[in-house]
Amino acid sequence: MWDARVSDAERAERIRQEQERARSRARLRDIRRRQAGNPLVAVYGAGPAGLTCKTCVQLVRVSYQDKAYYKCTLRGYSHGSGTDQRVGWTASGRYEAREGEIERVEVW
Repeated sequence: MWDARVSDAERAERIRQEQERARSRARLRDIRRRQAGNPLVAVYGAGPAGLTCKTCVQLVRVSYQDKAYYKCTLRGYSHGSGTDQRVGWTASGRYEAREGEIERVEVW
């Protein structure tokens, strides 16, 4: 992978550049996910105008290692960020108004 004629300083600089490129790709991935919005809108259509997932009965709060993650029961649960639901996303066509607090669920 490395040329034997490359100095330690050059190697360190190449490693730093590779790490920076990896961080940039990760930031772009996160930005694209945020811009994409609620994936359930593509499946069920948009919900009532002006409403968000925060007030929907389908939204639950999952606690793990002193952190809270929000999940939608329509998407199911995973142990990763792929099924995390943002409370500020536009509600989907399966929106149901919730009264009271967000339900807390223990899945781990």
